[in-house]
Amino acid sequence: MHVGCMGLAPKSHDSVDSIPPMPTGGNLDNKRIGVGTTMYYPVEVAGALLSMGDAHAAQGDGEIDGTAIETSITGTFKITLIKKTDADKPAWFPILDFPLGETADTFIVHGFTETDYLETYKDSPGDIYGAPGLPGGALQPAMMNAYTQTRKFMMATYNISQAESDTIMTQGVDFGITQLVDGNWGVHGVIPKVIFEEAGVDRRRMLAAAAAKPARKETRKLVPSERARSETPAVLCDGPSLPRHPYLHACPTAAGPAHAVPGRCATAPCPRPQTHPTSPPCSTISRWKERRPYRSTTTPSTGATSPSSSSPSSPSPPARR
Repeated sequence: MHVGCMGLAPKSHDSVDSIPPMPTGGNLDNKRIGVGTTMYYPVEVAGALLSMGDAHAAQGDGEIDGTAIETSITGTFKITLIKKTDADKPAWFPILDFPLGETADTFIVHGFTETDYLETYKDSPGDIYGAPGLPGGALQPAMMNAYTQTRKFMMATYNISQAESDTIMTQGVDFGITQLVDGNWGVHGVIPKVIFEEAGVDRRRMLAAAAAKPARKETRKLVPSERARSETPAVLCDGPSLPRHPYLHACPTAAGPAHAVPGRCATAPCPRPQTHPTSPPCSTISRWKERRPYRSTTTPSTGATSPSSSSPSSPSPPARR
């Protein structure tokens, strides 16, 4: 449920068409203007002359065929006047020349094919209905105006540069087609407030400060953790003339390094030769003492057997007679 048409009277004309939207609001047809949304409109005439209507039970972005589910509503509205002299007026107050929406989590900026169609077509405002037939159509200028208004709003509200505004719009602002049926077509930009929360701003400043500092070189000594040692294959390095030192390493085999196979360990250099440089090369010793069982097959003609699998480092078992 939302209000399709709500806004203030313009100063340029005594009477206007209620269909095309204007800088002071009007027929925005934005489904987000419902309970929980605050709308801000620039005041151009004494008394503001607020009016509203065109309630919708449901409507999609675009309102493609010209009508939503039209209905009537009885609502309660709170009207607040923000004056130039107010000390707590918002930072965007001086640049507001478009309808601005606000929810608990977002700001909603509106742009149209003509930001002020009453100024563009002041002699014949009805000519706005021919805008879709102009070269380039009506949607491209609506998108451009929505982008311009969104950029202007963020720069004034959050004191950021144009480049920063463009980056934030690219990464976090959602633009959508509000309506394509009111002559002065509409595009809106939805700005998430979370982008500019204090924690997020502080985090960005901290990252920027860290990036500006020269990289500090650090030398770290890599020490195997207890978990890494416990998960290393159970192979010990033992010097023949010195006591066994507690260093676990994988026994290299034909299957590749760091892969221990029971009963098939090959001789490998000691990973810590500095502990006994004058001693003979260390030998690797498998903790697994059992050997794989052999399966034999008998050749009928000779009665000889041949192992189906054997260890390359172990002799073949004798044939059965």
